[in-house]
Amino acid sequence: MTTEHAIGQGAAGNHSIFQQLEDYAWASDAEFQSGLQAILGTNPAPEQAEQLTLRARCFYLSRYIARLSESKLLEH
Repeated sequence: MTTEHAIGQGAAGNHSIFQQLEDYAWASDAEFQSGLQAILGTNPAPEQAEQLTLRARCFYLSRYIARLSESKLLEH
């Protein structure tokens, strides 16, 4: 199963994009984890790591599903 299929189709296609963001198996996605480690670098502050992780997740999902802005996510 491709990442695109895993995120955007099947049972996940019935959920809102916000639910998909919460439900996606981020820890087991090697491609995402590799990119996240490159973004975070070494030893970021916890607040910075949280913000960068959220942005990375939004970007990653937007590559496969639809445009998702951080502001829309925070409103949800």
